[in-house]
Amino acid sequence: MEALWAAGGLLLALALLAFLLYCCYVRYIHAKYDHIPGAPRESFLFGHLPIIWRMVRKQEFTPDLLLQWAEKYGPVIRMNAFHRVSVLIVSPEGVKEFLMSPQHPKDPIVYGTLFRLFGERFLGNGLVTVCNHEHWHKQRRIMDPAFSRSYLIGLMDTFNEKAEELMEKLEEKADGKTEFSMLSMMSRVTMDIIGKVAFGLELNSLSDDQTPLPNAVTKVMEGLNKARVPFMRFIPGKQKFVKEVRESVRLLRRVAKECIDRRREAIQNGKEATMDILTQILKGAALEETRDDENILDNFITFFVAGHETSANQMTFTVMALGQHPEILERAQAEVDEVLGAKRDVDYEDLGKLTYLSQILKESLRLYPPVSGTLRRLEKDDVINGIRIPGNTTVFLNTYVMGRMEKFFKDPLTFDPDRFSKDAPKPYYCYFPFSLGPRSCIGQVFAQVSRGLEQHLASKHWASSGCAEHGWWWAPGATLMPCALALFCSEGRSPPCPWHVSQMLSQEQPWYLQGGAAGCTPSNCPGSACLNPNPLMEISVNIPLPAKVKHTGMCRGSWDHPMASTDTIKAGKTSAGGGHKPELAQRR
Repeated sequence: MEALWAAGGLLLALALLAFLLYCCYVRYIHAKYDHIPGAPRESFLFGHLPIIWRMVRKQEFTPDLLLQWAEKYGPVIRMNAFHRVSVLIVSPEGVKEFLMSPQHPKDPIVYGTLFRLFGERFLGNGLVTVCNHEHWHKQRRIMDPAFSRSYLIGLMDTFNEKAEELMEKLEEKADGKTEFSMLSMMSRVTMDIIGKVAFGLELNSLSDDQTPLPNAVTKVMEGLNKARVPFMRFIPGKQKFVKEVRESVRLLRRVAKECIDRRREAIQNGKEATMDILTQILKGAALEETRDDENILDNFITFFVAGHETSANQMTFTVMALGQHPEILERAQAEVDEVLGAKRDVDYEDLGKLTYLSQILKESLRLYPPVSGTLRRLEKDDVINGIRIPGNTTVFLNTYVMGRMEKFFKDPLTFDPDRFSKDAPKPYYCYFPFSLGPRSCIGQVFAQVSRGLEQHLASKHWASSGCAEHGWWWAPGATLMPCALALFCSEGRSPPCPWHVSQMLSQEQPWYLQGGAAGCTPSNCPGSACLNPNPLMEISVNIPLPAKVKHTGMCRGSWDHPMASTDTIKAGKTSAGGGHKPELAQRR
């Protein structure tokens, strides 16, 4: 017994000694980095993490915290978490230094977490996640021809076909009564486009939302968001979800392998292979005399998963922005009419003439970049904006933050496409939604063509609703996406009172209310400027997670709802308030 007590005491002493040594190391790290400006640490050990945890609990949008710090402490800002220090850089000089030079690799600590998802190989060493420059350069050399301008011109027929299918689906919904998810529509059409032009797959997810591959992509993205929770794989009650995510990853890689094997066999047998991106990649790999099927699978998953989500998110944000700015939409429609007239299909050359439409897409990316930034590893000491940054530091470069700073963009929260007109000052090194330099997004031309074509058709045939006050919010996750709980309006009723909406949404359990009536009077509404003396509100909404709405003073549909996860928000048929039409209304 005495021996057990002695052993226990020794273990306790060793644990205490290890903790004290770790605290000394943390203190050394603080001394090493404290010359860099930053917000005060809330905890010796946890650093700034308590601030972020508090924002997550309140369901606030954490990138806005980085924006506040950038305005107050920039251009170089220190962020502490345990013994690790990251540095946020919000200066054009810093962005140029870290993105334009190949000597600063991607941070393997961060991007290495995407190699596997819950134990299954996910993005592996694809173009986005590979950190070794030579390995990346070899992959890029193989894949570059598949994303060239000359090759993409030949894909215009497919782009036109899928965009027309989208318009047909939207026409079916535009009856003045049906509510639908624009994000879901955009997600499915971009998935169909990528599947067809990249890998020769006919997914038909736009017409059938139960097809297995698109559903697997959705499940994988959900898993990627949840994987940030420590030890998610081992949390009781989450085993079923983790199993579904792993099965979805295996399905994606199995389908990818089948596509690759079929295409390689066709090429080797001299058969006429579909001229898509996969064929170009396989031919490029053959010329390089390399065969790394796992790496080709990695890039298949990378392009399919990341490409479809970012495109869908940006298109949805753009539609929402146009719905809030009818004068911009009208100007875009006039440009489309002038350039195309009665033409049904769009040629590649036509897209270059739609300059204002291009400006709209760029402005959408400035305010709502699906990928907010990128990370690099500083391996040796360097001086940025007069501040010394020690080596072995993670550097964060954020286009969302810089795109919303008054220092770089006048009235940054105003949606103004003319910022990107040919006569406007160029936003050098403060606007990089596709990154910059050698590691810039290989699919950016592909994305610009597909998004430009879809937005052109939406501008030509459709007008977003004039309901500028309906709710739409950020849902930060693997990418930044719109999260729409829209209370669409029908004639004869006043808009809903946000205070009543907030009361229902503040409940901690999922709820479903249909046909409920809520009267708002000066005696029961805390809004100081209530415009609803006698509204009747009918709501039918299903929310599968706790949600809170913060009243902002104006009751005519003005409220904030910062989401803290990408859990799906499903809206049923909703009607409240006066005179507005559903999300899209057919252009007369």
